[in-house]
Amino acid sequence: MNKLIVVRHGQTDFNVQKRYTGSKNIKLNEKGIMQAKFTASKLKAYDIDIIISSTLKRARQTAEIISTELNIPIIEMKEFCEKNVGVYEGLTREEVKNKYPHLWEKFSIPIYDEAPDGAETIKEVEKRVFYALEHIINNYTNEKNVLVVTHGFIARVINKFFNKVSEEEFFKYRLENCDIAEYVL
Repeated sequence: MNKLIVVRHGQTDFNVQKRYTGSKNIKLNEKGIMQAKFTASKLKAYDIDIIISSTLKRARQTAEIISTELNIPIIEMKEFCEKNVGVYEGLTREEVKNKYPHLWEKFSIPIYDEAPDGAETIKEVEKRVFYALEHIINNYTNEKNVLVVTHGFIARVINKFFNKVSEEEFFKYRLENCDIAEYVL
C-alpha cells in the first residue's frame, strides 16, 4: 500500500516571533536545521522513494537535509507552497490588528472564498493543493512512498483531502514544525 508522508518544514525565526509568513522566502533557523536533521533520521524507517518539496526556502532546506540523509531525489512543486496571506505577511497578529483593524475584524473567522488584500482564498489554495495531490496519485502509483515537505496551512489542506474533515476540524488540525503525518494513497 503506497503512502504519502507529509512533513512540515523546520522552525524559522518568523515561527518563533509568531509572524504570518505566507509566501515570504524565509530560511530555517538553527533549531529548524536541527529539527530537520532529527526528522531525517526518523524517516529512515520509512520506505521513501521520492521527495516532493514546496519551492519556498524553508521547505526546500528541510527537504535538502532529508534528501542528503536518505539519498533520495527532490522534485519541487509550487502547488505545495504556503498560502499567500497578502498584507498580513511578515506581521504579527497584534500588528495586523493595529494596522488593518477592518480586515482583522472581517477575517477573524476564516471565510472560504474571500481573503485579506492580496491574499489567496482558502478555496484557491485547496484547488492548487488538491490538483497536486491528484497529480501524485495519478503519476506516482509505482512509487512505494512519497514524501511531501510543505507548510502548516498546506498540511491542513492535505489532511482535509484525505480525511474529508469538516470546516471546524480543518482549523483544529495542526502539524508542528518537522512533524510527520501519513496518508494512504
